[in-house]
Amino acid sequence: MQSLCPILRHALLESLEVLKNAVESFEEKCIRGIRAHPDRCREYAERSVGQAARLNEQLGFMGAAEVAQQAIETGKSIATLMHERSQT
Repeated sequence: MQSLCPILRHALLESLEVLKNAVESFEEKCIRGIRAHPDRCREYAERSVGQAARLNEQLGFMGAAEVAQQAIETGKSIATLMHERSQT
């Protein structure tokens, strides 16, 4: 086993160097320059059917689930559906 230690050490250090280079390249070519688009993020959040979970207290679990299902089927946001419900 002792005779393999230098070989293992060399292989480990070489692998770590390859990993380091890969992470640096990934950061430079993929990560750097990524910016969030606030308007798009807001739109995703508003259109998320997860918003229906906030309605559990008001409508109960089944009521909130129905609103979420309706949002999926119609493509409307939870806020739009709740606004429509309040108008009727």
